[in-house]
Amino acid sequence: MLQTLTSEAIIKQAAPKPPYNIAIHEQDIDQFLKGLARGKSDTITESDFKEWYRQQLNESRLSDPEFRDMASTNLLTLRLTEYLAERVLDEWLKEEQQYHKVEFHGFNNGYDTETDAWAKWQLQRMKR
Repeated sequence: MLQTLTSEAIIKQAAPKPPYNIAIHEQDIDQFLKGLARGKSDTITESDFKEWYRQQLNESRLSDPEFRDMASTNLLTLRLTEYLAERVLDEWLKEEQQYHKVEFHGFNNGYDTETDAWAKWQLQRMKR
């Protein structure tokens, strides 16, 4: 519990600042909550959303501002995770791309033997 609270506090402080610059607005929270309420459905009526929201407040025993703050923190965490995943993956691909190039050498009787040999060689190197 303490670790979760600490992580949330760090995210709330760091995410809005450079280099992340992630901002959460009231309409973002509304859309996020409506997405949760909608589930796998394509749409949700306003009355169904209000009923779902009322149930969430009752079950969680949180006030409206507390529940919205929790939703905001969850949304901030999601956006920061997406940001970091995108940047980390991009950096990794830039670094690793030179080692993972596959070239097509043409078919020999319908079979690309050179690329197949290269792939087997790469797999053997990875096992070491």
